[in-house]
Amino acid sequence: MGMFKKRFNRKGQITMFILIGLVVLAIAGLALFFVNQAQQTINLEPTDVPAELVPIRNYVEDCLYETSKDAFMIIGQTGGYVNPQEYFIKSFFPTESDALEFSPGSNKLIPYWYYLESPSSCNTNCQFASNRLQLNRIGDEVDNDDSVSVEGMIDGYVEKNIKQCLGDYEGLEQFEITEQGDIIVTTNIAENDVIINLDYPLEVKSGNSEGKIERFRVYIPLNFKQIYNLATQITFAEAEINFLDYNALLLIDAFGDLDSDKLPPLSAATYKPGAPLFWIENQVQQNIEEMFMSYIPFIQVESSKNYDPFVGDGLGPMAAAVINNMYLGFGEDALDYSNLDVDFNYLSWWPIYLHITPSSNGLIQPESLPLSGVPGLNMITAVFMPQKYEFAYDIAYPVVITIKDNNTLNGEGYEFKFAIESNLHNNLPITAEGGLVGLDYTSDKSQACEINQRNSGNISIVVKDSATGEFIEDASIIFGFGSEECFIDVTNIEGKFSGKFPVGIGGLRISAYDHLDYFIPFGTQRGKEQSLVIGLEKYRYRNVSVVGKTLTKDEKDGDWYYKGDIRELDEDEEAIILLQRVKETPYDPDVTVPISYSGEPVNVRLIPGNYQVQGQIISREEFLIPKNEKKCGVWPLQEDCSVDAQTLSSSSSGGVMFNESFPNSLWHLSKGNLDSNDEIVFYVLSFNLNDLNEDMRIIEDLSVMGDVNEFSADNRNALEPGYK
Repeated sequence: MGMFKKRFNRKGQITMFILIGLVVLAIAGLALFFVNQAQQTINLEPTDVPAELVPIRNYVEDCLYETSKDAFMIIGQTGGYVNPQEYFIKSFFPTESDALEFSPGSNKLIPYWYYLESPSSCNTNCQFASNRLQLNRIGDEVDNDDSVSVEGMIDGYVEKNIKQCLGDYEGLEQFEITEQGDIIVTTNIAENDVIINLDYPLEVKSGNSEGKIERFRVYIPLNFKQIYNLATQITFAEAEINFLDYNALLLIDAFGDLDSDKLPPLSAATYKPGAPLFWIENQVQQNIEEMFMSYIPFIQVESSKNYDPFVGDGLGPMAAAVINNMYLGFGEDALDYSNLDVDFNYLSWWPIYLHITPSSNGLIQPESLPLSGVPGLNMITAVFMPQKYEFAYDIAYPVVITIKDNNTLNGEGYEFKFAIESNLHNNLPITAEGGLVGLDYTSDKSQACEINQRNSGNISIVVKDSATGEFIEDASIIFGFGSEECFIDVTNIEGKFSGKFPVGIGGLRISAYDHLDYFIPFGTQRGKEQSLVIGLEKYRYRNVSVVGKTLTKDEKDGDWYYKGDIRELDEDEEAIILLQRVKETPYDPDVTVPISYSGEPVNVRLIPGNYQVQGQIISREEFLIPKNEKKCGVWPLQEDCSVDAQTLSSSSSGGVMFNESFPNSLWHLSKGNLDSNDEIVFYVLSFNLNDLNEDMRIIEDLSVMGDVNEFSADNRNALEPGYK
């Protein structure tokens, strides 16, 4: 609609110009041109057109200018491509795609100019690729369907769209204009502007006289080459020096600390006794995404117009120190980009890839301090020994870079967007092996997933919601065979896909937003057609709360036993619950649900099934164990000894465990209970040590954590989660 609107406004101006021009030109020479010119042909360069043909030339060149400018406006928003949908398929997982969907549902794709073509989990022999087009035309390239250059993209767009602008040559009705050949556009992106040449032979008649114009030319005052060169230099900088990757590390290091509300630190230690710290991976991911959204825009290009070396002033010493190190300099290769603004952006609706080591089933924790099942002696040792925390991050995240010149195009301004993917493994950038050659790594990649290798018969797939029967749009279809995993396509608005696969034996995975992945063994044969209807289970969002059921200590024998009184968590307590769905078949995907509860219901995503339940309550209240006199040694060599008073800054005050080690111990979450209730209540054994009188506290009380499995098995029915 934007192009047609411009066309309407422009033609109003052209009509007025023509009416005035024709009055003057009719007197000056229009008749002279056609008198005695029967069957004469005029074939001149664009700059040498008789005055009588100027209105026609102006009309065509005005359309040529507007259509060409529209093409540049389009490619400015899509990394150089006129229609990236013809080349790339969007994905819900930005770091597993070769183009980035700018906003959910927009279908606006921005190709990656540099990205990890291998899966984000890759750590060896990782292959990188680039979808950056060459700036200038290559060889005899003239067909937009095979364009590998920006000039070729512009050529193809103008050739396909200029006739919509030309219409019926309104205002030139006195001329009979006839096409005499094909439209051929040749774009030349020069140093400071763009030249568009149009070969379009037109025969012009009036009565028994005729003339001919063959060539047209316009100049677009756009410094596109400078903008494209800067975008290329930024891309090479990421490929060669990994500046985005190191910025991510800088932020993680700055905002990591021994605090569950911050990021797990790259390296830290504490000598303060207490229960070990834990982080929930999905919460850490959310924190990192929010951090990237806030701080990635502070990245600057040193030679750009909006470079400000003191941008961090007034933000506090740590933030200022971080921000003022987030810049890209080109050193001796620096050119003058003082007329160009450069903006970096990460948006929170682009999920990052994140894996942190050590971690287990969604919980990030020190490797030597597991969540449960710790023998009493080890727990006692743990709370008094120095605790060392070292975490290794694997991260992939997309960044969109926008280069702007507010003064080009005669002050109209122009902006160009492209995407880069940053990748870290084990706290280090993943680098392109074999060096950087023109940002082109396609020669090293497998050809098994290429379109021309899809030789199976037609495969028809329909994807529905298993509960409602509604068709699922944009479900990703992935075929894995051998060592290859090929992204095939996504389903249409009717939940359907029809097309060919590579030939092989492996597995079919269907993935859709907010649904459980579906996987089955699947094989294809040359020419063999297949048809499948697949139902996906949708996740439900429900509130979760946690309450304690008490254990108490016998004052006479000192043993702990189950009492079962309901106890709400104190303000300084946090319950960590980890649900792990047991696979019904070997092909089922892993489903883990980490929950952090601190007194307010937590909304979590659940799916029906059987679950292992693992939980712990951490108390942040100081816990005093007074000096204790006891017998030490082994009878008959025992002697009196004492244990000095100890103050713990944190301790475990409860836990629960349902797993397959005990018969009928798993928690069964049925569809009926999940669909008919709004909240689930988990019960956790509570042995709050601070509830004991000080004179009853001894160091051995810490070992009760090691008995959680046994207490959970003995009182399994009483600990069955409830519903509201």
